[in-house]
Amino acid sequence: MRTRAYATKENLESKTRAWLAAVRASVAPRPRLVLEPVKAALLVIDVNRYFTEPGGRAYLPASAAILPNIAAL
Repeated sequence: MRTRAYATKENLESKTRAWLAAVRASVAPRPRLVLEPVKAALLVIDVNRYFTEPGGRAYLPASAAILPNIAAL
């Protein structure tokens, strides 16, 4: 089990920027693809207590930094 968070409230923004840069670098540009928020959907998959509660056997410490943002969306 991971005991240290790879993403924290303090580094979440920089981690997100790095992840997005890696994704953008690995896919072909799509200049005609435009995000239209009124038509968009956010799918949150497999976020459950088993991974997010500190006492859980599969607890992911990074969930403490990520869950507030998911809840806000």
